[in-house]
Amino acid sequence: MSKETATGTSAAETRDLLLDAAFEHMYMHGFSGSGISEILADAGLTKGALYYHFPSKLALGYAVVEERVVPLVRERYLAPFREVSDPVEAVERMGRRMQEELLKEGILMRGCPLNNLVQEMSGIDTGFRERLAAILTEWRATVAEGIERARAKGTVHQDVQSDATATFVVASLLGAIGFAKNAQDTGPFEACRTQVNAYMATLRPDGAVTASS
Repeated sequence: MSKETATGTSAAETRDLLLDAAFEHMYMHGFSGSGISEILADAGLTKGALYYHFPSKLALGYAVVEERVVPLVRERYLAPFREVSDPVEAVERMGRRMQEELLKEGILMRGCPLNNLVQEMSGIDTGFRERLAAILTEWRATVAEGIERARAKGTVHQDVQSDATATFVVASLLGAIGFAKNAQDTGPFEACRTQVNAYMATLRPDGAVTASS
């Protein structure tokens, strides 16, 4: 049985409240602009509850990356990519899903939580940089592995450089989100996504038959 606080909320539930509130504040204001008092107020918790679970604001920020940002990227983009055997189609779907997210209320204003933290924290904190790099590495590896599987089946050119192509895809789509956020317009993202799709289509050998699973 999980430990409960004086209010009857379990320790696990309290931890989730902290992570959810911290994620929302970091998404809106960045890590540096997120105050502990505001996070606790939104979570309805005290400093004692915070320090029971996290020794510092920095530790809380790391946990947000590991337990909120990582699952978000895996669920929205990586898992669906792996479900499609054709990487050309999988990239097209990934970009479309990213654009759909941008069209949701309030998302274009805030951008991508991963992208935001990369821009804010990678240059000033090693712990953040390493955790964010791990997400980007997994994203790139997921796309590269899909391309490698297609190479083995002969549905993309044999001379395709899977790692370089995957880097191009991920960097282009994430960078385009930043462009769209700055413009407060999804047009730049759609333009970039269209060009990424066009490039991916050139990887197919003439006459190749592809099928998604």
